[in-house]
Order: sequence, then structure tokens, then C-alpha cells
Amino acid sequence: MKKKDIKLFNKAIHQIKQVATEISKERQAYHEEMLQIRKEQREMRKGHDRAVKKEIKELLKVVDEMYELFSDLTNERGK
Repeated sequence: MKKKDIKLFNKAIHQIKQVATEISKERQAYHEEMLQIRKEQREMRKGHDRAVKKEIKELLKVVDEMYELFSDLTNERGK
């Protein structure tokens, strides 16, 4: 190979390595970002689930009170 060809070949190899490194870094950054998003979504879902469970408990308590009230109104004391 001529000296000129060796220099061009060397330059091309370094450029390919640089591009591969950039792609690798981009991939890693993407994965880290996706993990963070999933973690945030998981935390949001947990908070939402807790809030909904609390509301359901409160609603069931009100339903129990309504049944008790209905029972009181339909028995002898309610007449």
C-alpha cells in the first residue's frame, strides 16, 4: 500500500470507530432514559393506586352506612 492509502485507511478506521462509539453512547443514554421513564410511571401508578384504593374504602363505608340506614327505615322502628 502507498503511504497515502495507509493514511486514508487509518483515517477511515478512526471515523468508523468514532461513529460506533457515538451510537453506543446514544443507545446507552436511550436505555437510561427509558428506565427513568418507567420508574416515574411506576411511582405515578403506585400513587394513583393508593388514592383510588382509599376512595374505594370510603365509598364502601358509605354504602355500608346506607345499608344500615335502609335497614333502620324498613324495620319496626322505621314505621
